[in-house]
Amino acid sequence: MTEELRAEVNTSLSSADRAVGGLGFVGLQFGLTLLVCASSGLIVVTILRNVSLSSQYFFWYLLNFVASIFVFRLAYLALTIGLLRKFAGTGISLVSSPDVCLFYLMIGSFYRAVMHMSVLLIALERYITILKPLTHCYILTDKRIKYSIASTWFIATCYTVGMVVHRYVYDAPGVIAGCNIEIYGIWKIYVSQMTVSILVFISVLAMYMHLHVIGRKHLRIIEAERRIFSLVRYQRSLRRSKVAFMITLQIFCLEVPVYILTMMYLMKAGQLYAKYAFLLISLGQISQPAFYALFSSEFRKALKKLMKQSAVQPLGDHLHVGSGRFRRDLRGEDAPGRF
Repeated sequence: MTEELRAEVNTSLSSADRAVGGLGFVGLQFGLTLLVCASSGLIVVTILRNVSLSSQYFFWYLLNFVASIFVFRLAYLALTIGLLRKFAGTGISLVSSPDVCLFYLMIGSFYRAVMHMSVLLIALERYITILKPLTHCYILTDKRIKYSIASTWFIATCYTVGMVVHRYVYDAPGVIAGCNIEIYGIWKIYVSQMTVSILVFISVLAMYMHLHVIGRKHLRIIEAERRIFSLVRYQRSLRRSKVAFMITLQIFCLEVPVYILTMMYLMKAGQLYAKYAFLLISLGQISQPAFYALFSSEFRKALKKLMKQSAVQPLGDHLHVGSGRFRRDLRGEDAPGRF
């Protein structure tokens, strides 16, 4: 009888420890989410405040990527607040509702879809710029770039709508011990999205490899013809293409292990995989300004200038002025900076 009582006490204590540990991780999620939002806001202000950066289509796609991070983190923040309220009422901080799990899968799928398509469009924009050095300005127009950005959100929304349809087509499980892709048959959408992502990764790598080849070929031709002005512009385009490739490579190196850990969590319902994936992606998103400054000298100079000016001017003024410049139709003297 005494041993049974001790076992019950030990079980209750371990449950309490797990609950406190779960609450601590939820608090960590809350703090890291706020840091990611602050880091993403710094990127947005830096780009919008600088005329040269905000006039380049490459940074338009980066802004689109950062916007998806904002949406993902704000939705995740709402989920975290819900888990905190659940812990206050029940003492449990884990996802135990099918609808909450579906919401988590939807925001993750939406973010990955926008990210993958943005990476593809960055590579495509750089590829056309290098492949068509004389006519790319007629192909890559403001209107087409905006349509391509809107298409990333449309594709992401299609995945989300598909999950909502599955929610009403399939029966909901009673009680779940953890979030997994078998809920509402979501695994079918995940398989289709994973297939598209693999094709995107292969296409991007193929474009950058071919871009390197044609870039060196065109550079030799321009040097042989001794067109100094064209040579300077083309060398600048090649440097920006290298920056795009390095940032794309950094995104791939971060997102691939995160995606693998997320899939292991969803298939095995292992909370440890989810924690590792969240910490890894959070650290990567927080360090994004440092990566951009490391790879791009233009971004680094704009960031230094912003830091100097922020000492005498409120940060909100920078965003207001920069957004006005971003909306302006950039032609004339600022047009060459776009390429």
